[in-house]
Amino acid sequence: MKWFGLREVMGKVVLLVIFATIFTWVAQAQNQTSWAKRVDTGKEVVTTLQFYFHDKLSGSNPSAVQIAQAAGTNNSGTLFGALLMIDDPLTIGPEPTSKLVGRARGLYGSAGQTDMGLIMVVSYGFTDGIYQGSSFSLLSLNPAMNPVREMAIVGGTGLFRLARGYALAQTYSANSSGDAIVGYNVTIVTYLKPRGLTTSVYVCFFLSKFQSIPTNKRKMEKQIVIRLISLVLTIATAAAIDKSPKAVENWFKNLPYANTKTTKFHFYFHEIFGGDNQTAPIIAQANITAQSPTFFGMLRMFDNPLTVGPDPNSKQVGRAQGIHGSPSLSELALFFDFNFVFTNGPYNGSTVSVMGRVAESQEYRELSIIGGSGVFRLAEGVATGKTYFSNDKLVIVEYNLIIIHY
Repeated sequence: MKWFGLREVMGKVVLLVIFATIFTWVAQAQNQTSWAKRVDTGKEVVTTLQFYFHDKLSGSNPSAVQIAQAAGTNNSGTLFGALLMIDDPLTIGPEPTSKLVGRARGLYGSAGQTDMGLIMVVSYGFTDGIYQGSSFSLLSLNPAMNPVREMAIVGGTGLFRLARGYALAQTYSANSSGDAIVGYNVTIVTYLKPRGLTTSVYVCFFLSKFQSIPTNKRKMEKQIVIRLISLVLTIATAAAIDKSPKAVENWFKNLPYANTKTTKFHFYFHEIFGGDNQTAPIIAQANITAQSPTFFGMLRMFDNPLTVGPDPNSKQVGRAQGIHGSPSLSELALFFDFNFVFTNGPYNGSTVSVMGRVAESQEYRELSIIGGSGVFRLAEGVATGKTYFSNDKLVIVEYNLIIIHY
């Protein structure tokens, strides 16, 4: 009887230790993401984000620089034709000194001749809490003079893979220099499939440790443990999304899609950016680009061949056509907006639209597939790139694509 009592006491001690640890983890996760809320419905996750966007055009350290304009831009009341590259901080509060949670990187331009309509091609990347390393892509018109503007979210990476949703923007403050602070309320719907072992495996492991607890008390304690462990595992698995091609393929399995097809591609992307016969010439840059260690403000137009193998002379299957720019003040990174145009086999004439921002330091760089044409109408998916070779004139990137389409 004494031994049985000792077992009961030890069981309760173990429970208390685990509860304390779990509540600490949960509290830390909640504190790290006080600006974001997630609701898991079982099949999809609805995430709401609130933050402030700081766009600074003035001073010696602007976060937004003009890189191109039309001949008549300076005579236009709306600056029609002006194009800017941005690396704007995102913060929890409107004060520039409040906590940084990410950065908005990409392009916006004045697309209205009679009204201030900004075309936004921007990746919002996050650095805080479980959202660190994840991003969403926004491609939409921003009628900047409206009190509240609604813009379309067309894709994302990490926790926001296959994202769809909208952003509501409201100007908090603006000055005569063009500097603006904008409040954002964002709603994103995504799918999330945890990687690695399933929650049930972990739960069974922990429950096996509580067999020493008397039966009349065990049932309630087990139910509490199941719920807490499930919550912690959701947080833990969401915090570390593996971006390798195999992991992305595994993630796509069992997504709740009906009547859709999945197509996979593997090919090599060849870009010549130096010397003669360039496939990616510079078309615009800012006044500060030449002095920037990250080439901030540089924009290239490209028409790059896609081949079956890494050898430039291997069979060509298509072209990559579009733009990429250098949108970061602090690291070597590229923002992409382009199409994969296929020219071979059953996919001849079909295209896939791709958008996103990647850091060159990453082994695997994930971009969002946001649409397509031909065989790939209504497409969505993930394009994963990895540098195969590079020098001062050429880069060869190995791409793996997974596309969901009808």
